[in-house]
Parts: sequence; structure tokens; C-alpha cells
Amino acid sequence: MGGSDAADHQAIQYLLTLPPRMAEAFEVVADRPRPRWLAQADPVGQPLGSGGATAHLLHEAWQVTAPHASFSDWLRADRKLVLHAGGQSRRLPAYAPTGKLLMPIPVFRWARGQRLNQSLLDLQLPAYERVLRHAGEQARVLITSGDVLLRFARELPLFPDADVVGLGMWVTPEKAQDFGVFFSPRKQPNALGFFLQKPSAERIRELAQEHLYLVDTGMWLLSERAVNVLLRRCGWDAATQAFAGGRPQTYELYGQFGLALGLEASVPDAEVNALSCAVVPLPGAEFYHFGTTAQMIESVSELQNLVLDETKLGGAVGLRHPDQYLQNCRFQPPLRRQRNHTLWVENSVVGPEWKLANEHVFTGVPENDWDLRLEPGVCLDVIPVGEADFCVRVYGFRDTFSGAFGQEATRWLGRPAA
Repeated sequence: MGGSDAADHQAIQYLLTLPPRMAEAFEVVADRPRPRWLAQADPVGQPLGSGGATAHLLHEAWQVTAPHASFSDWLRADRKLVLHAGGQSRRLPAYAPTGKLLMPIPVFRWARGQRLNQSLLDLQLPAYERVLRHAGEQARVLITSGDVLLRFARELPLFPDADVVGLGMWVTPEKAQDFGVFFSPRKQPNALGFFLQKPSAERIRELAQEHLYLVDTGMWLLSERAVNVLLRRCGWDAATQAFAGGRPQTYELYGQFGLALGLEASVPDAEVNALSCAVVPLPGAEFYHFGTTAQMIESVSELQNLVLDETKLGGAVGLRHPDQYLQNCRFQPPLRRQRNHTLWVENSVVGPEWKLANEHVFTGVPENDWDLRLEPGVCLDVIPVGEADFCVRVYGFRDTFSGAFGQEATRWLGRPAA
């Protein structure tokens, strides 16, 4: 069972998927050296899916950090924390180049021990480390998502020893329908009956007559046996310790592997079906999503307003925090709480001649003397190109970058005025 002294003191190796250029620069930029930390990009070409991406990351980490050891010996040497943040981030374009994991997060006004330059990764790690160190000896890998922040009680329940342990939380059917959902027989609350991807609220209520249900937090603990099964589903040959064709096959962790787990698995797969499974509800769990531009600001505002006790915050600080965030910037226009709501300015210069509305995100804007009037929902992201030029991306606050506008929403701008 979880919580043993051996597990508490075992080292963790941190494995990340990031966009290609950020993966190359991560060790230097983040000051997180190998081999304890390793960032890799998914191979260019056909998407691998979450399962294939996990297999690729584990294989690359083994080859880079312990090429003379067998894969099994490398896997057993320490625990592996896998954080996925290597997608295109089309719904949060401001941080697509770095990956959502590395987006800067303002210091929470009620918290201590935070840093002005903290990232989402910095805030995620304590919770993930607690889970991994609390897990039983059987757990070798914790797979997580890079665009969420989880908060839960310090005291964790015992984790059953199983090949796959899914960590869930209690929510309403209306919230659960947008995520993966674990279903457990009511007489076996920690056993996984089956897993479904985004079942409707109506379907959840129907199944809840015979089952308990928990929304998937994205945290899955895998044993060595489960890791090997996952790799084989991605084309891994144990004899050669390589993938057929040189790269993993496309395979979904949640949409294929997960559906084949449990006592009443909805997808037949004998080898995956044979893995032992368990589900654990996280006590007092809170889930904050950073998957889109809107969610980034909404989640930070929810976190800023967790504590409104004036005896802890002092005086007027006890008022709700406005959804306006200025980080590492020079901001000169008048700022009005009602007119300029839903504002995120980071690493930017916003001059006195800018006329703003609401639902704006500005990132990377250099020194300028621009006279701009922006309509609601207009966002700017500026990327330096070479020594003198900039690429300016103009996009909508709620744009998904999935249509023609998303593909053509960049233009070139020469050196801005000093």
C-alpha cells in the first residue's frame, strides 16, 4: 500500500514533452539540468497520441540518460514523473512557443513562499511529487497533463497496489461530461469498473444508479508491467528494445488504453484487460484548467480569490481581485476595473496612447510609441525575428486557430519605434 518510507525517499526523474525549440533550450532556460530533468519534443510528422507520446518520451529519456542500462533497470532506478505539454496550444497561442507548463503565473496574494518569476510548472510540482512519493512501491511512472493545476488536502488516502491507479475527484455530471470519467461498482468503490471518455451528463446519471463516478484528474500511476503493456501497444519489441519502424505507433492513453481497463472494460484487449486497476478520490480536490486563453485568466482569478479573509489579507485587499494581470511589463494607460476587465499583459510595453477595451492578452510587445485603439477581444503576441524584425500575431480572445483566420493571422512588422 502507499506511504511507505522507501517510497517517500525515492528520487524522481522529471520528463517533459515541450514544443521543439523549447525542448532544446529547456535545460538552460529553466536551469533544470540533466539527467534529473529531461525535456523532449514529439517527433515531427504524424501525431503519436497521448499513449504514443508517453512511449516516445520514456524511450528517449532512457536512451539519453542511461544508454548502457537496460530499459527495465532504468525504469526501476527511480520514479518517473511525465508531464505532457508539447501540443500546438492553438487555444492558448500566447504560450504555444514555450508550452503551457512554462507560462508565468502571478504570485497569489494569500500565499507565502512563492516567487515573482514562478511558472505553472513550479506550482504543479509539489502536488505531483506528493502523489508519486505517496504511491506504493509498485508505481513507477506518474503521467500528468501540463495544462492543469490541482490542489487537494495534504493528507492522502492509502493508494492500493495496482498496475494502474487513476486519481479522480467528485464533481457534478455537468462538469464530468467534458472529461474522462472513472466508474466503480458501488460495492467496490476503489475498483475500476470501466472508463469512459466524455460521456454525456444524462449517461453519467444513468450509470450512477449502479456505479460511483469520479472525473479523471489526468494523473495516472503505472507499474512496470503497465508501462511495458503500453509500450507494446505502441509497437515496442522487448527483444530488440526498440520500436518497429523506429518510432512509436499512434496510440491514445485515454481513448484506447483507458477504455480497455477495468472489470467491465468497454473495449476488448486481453493484455490491457489483465492489468489490475484501482481508482482513488483525491480529498478536497480543486481543478484549475489552463487549456485556453479564457481559462488562463479565469483560473488565476479563482485562485487569487480563494481567500478573502481581511484578517489575513489586510484591509481593502480583502476585496475580490480584479481579473487584470500585469507581469514584468510597463503599462501606462488608465486602468478601469469595469471597462478593462479580463486583461493579461506579460513581458510587454503598453504605452499611454493605447486605447483598450476588454478581453485582451498582450505578450512580448517591445518598446513602442504606437497609437492603437483595440476592440474587445483583440490580442497581440510579438515574437522577435533576427536582430531587428518582429512577427506580430493578431488573434481573437476566443479563437481556436482552427480555420482560415487562425492559419493566416500573422503578419510582419519592421522594427518598432524606440
